[in-house]
Amino acid sequence: MGKYVRLLSAGVALLGVLAAAGCGPGTGKVSGKVTFTGRPLPTGRITYIPETGAPGVGVIEDGRYTVPRVPPGPAKITVEASPPGPKVIAPGEPPPPREDRSAKKTWYVPIPARYARPDQSGLTYTVQNGAQTYDVDLKP
Repeated sequence: MGKYVRLLSAGVALLGVLAAAGCGPGTGKVSGKVTFTGRPLPTGRITYIPETGAPGVGVIEDGRYTVPRVPPGPAKITVEASPPGPKVIAPGEPPPPREDRSAKKTWYVPIPARYARPDQSGLTYTVQNGAQTYDVDLKP
């Protein structure tokens, strides 16, 4: 009987070591809203560029985004609006009524080019392990 208890104890200890080894530094999942002059950015891309590890990228749609995997720690953020389509919303112009947005990607809000460059955007966030929310408000 003692032999089985020792084997069981060793197995439990091994599982604990394997579980701890698999945890590593973890990743963060960041969701939120992107606005420009207080209005949701219709479409685009947001990128979290950590000091170490691979960047995390999310799609912006109707002002909302999710970046599923970002290494924890300080990260620079870039935001790019989708390329212009046939209809452009100028700053200060009201967005079209929701029922008129038959093709979301045709609506484009130009944002300053500096937001597409990590060294110029001025956007940063410290990512934690697990799910979190971070809203980004872009200025002209």
